[in-house]
Amino acid sequence: MPEKLIPEKQVSGKLVSEAGKPAMAEQVFDDKVPVMIFRIRRPGACIWVMMQKEKESAFMEYRRFENTIVARIDKGEDMFEKLKRIAVLEDIKLAEVGGLGTFSHMNVGVYDLEERRFKGNDFDGMFEIVSLTGTINTMNGEYYAHLHASAADAEGHVFGGHLSEGTVGATMELVIRIIEGVVDREKDEKTGLNIFKFS
Repeated sequence: MPEKLIPEKQVSGKLVSEAGKPAMAEQVFDDKVPVMIFRIRRPGACIWVMMQKEKESAFMEYRRFENTIVARIDKGEDMFEKLKRIAVLEDIKLAEVGGLGTFSHMNVGVYDLEERRFKGNDFDGMFEIVSLTGTINTMNGEYYAHLHASAADAEGHVFGGHLSEGTVGATMELVIRIIEGVVDREKDEKTGLNIFKFS
């Protein structure tokens, strides 16, 4: 169990947990919503406790091994939100993402080239992830993620495509392989897609 932090004991930028161990605090801003981040350091692991404006808390645990991050996302959580949290906290500019687990909700679809938009389909229930792959990079210097997924229902029917939404059904395991370097994106006038920019 992660240690419970007591924000009232903040002293000179540090927090003291019930166990008396220090944790560093920092604040990040996501979509203009301030979130206070409390970090508990343990050997080989980071536990991030996110205190929302509404004073709700959510625990996210992961470990980083050099350029590889192994993370767990829990039931009912938004995988896109958690993935972005990790990328921001670890200052990831370029990475490969893979995962498995379950979705209770997902939106997957295809890109309509003529209409220049993604057409997604919503699926609700319990779906076992068959494949989850994608990339993290930047567009105009800001965080950008592009994911594809396929998942099976209880009868073995598989649905997939470009992943726009994903809520964890039971648990999710992510592996993020960080690549040294930066690759930005730009809007392609021919297709309307946000493509890799190498110049």
